[in-house]
Amino acid sequence: MQQTQSVTPEEPNPTVAPEATDTTAQILISNQISTLHCAGICKWVHLHHHGLFREDLAGIYTAEIVSAASHLHANDIMHSDLKPDNIILDVDGHAMFTDFGFAKQFANDTRSKTMCGTIEYMSPQVFLGKGYDEATDWWSVEIMLFEMLTRHLPFIGCNRQKIQQKIIIEKAKLPAFLQGKHIPS
Repeated sequence: MQQTQSVTPEEPNPTVAPEATDTTAQILISNQISTLHCAGICKWVHLHHHGLFREDLAGIYTAEIVSAASHLHANDIMHSDLKPDNIILDVDGHAMFTDFGFAKQFANDTRSKTMCGTIEYMSPQVFLGKGYDEATDWWSVEIMLFEMLTRHLPFIGCNRQKIQQKIIIEKAKLPAFLQGKHIPS
């Protein structure tokens, strides 16, 4: 039985529809996102492209993202493609995730080996092929926090392979203006 996820304005967190088809889920999600866009609720992309986030705003938005990811994980769902383009904010500034195309339902102690996501936000575990769990979503949250505070991704390269190598081998280098601050690693 195939499972798909949808998100609605009334229930901003994904629900699992066990008997829905991919087409049905795409229509549901597409219709809801169109409704949100038409209502002028999509603010994340505007904020993200506006520039550097103040530390206090980065903290607030990161807390919103952590809350949404925690809700997914509490319901045994990992998103697997968290990135700024897949987050919208409602009128109250609460984060809602979109694009559940790579989302997976998981049970405790299960690991996925599917290579999926957006390379700049993918965790080393995804590339290493040994399997990963919901911790891959937390990696993506950390990358987004870094990006909010610096306006840059921590791992960049001239092609996908170079980026992948850097993610596996290197540690993120904090710019001088962030060094010495209490940022979890």
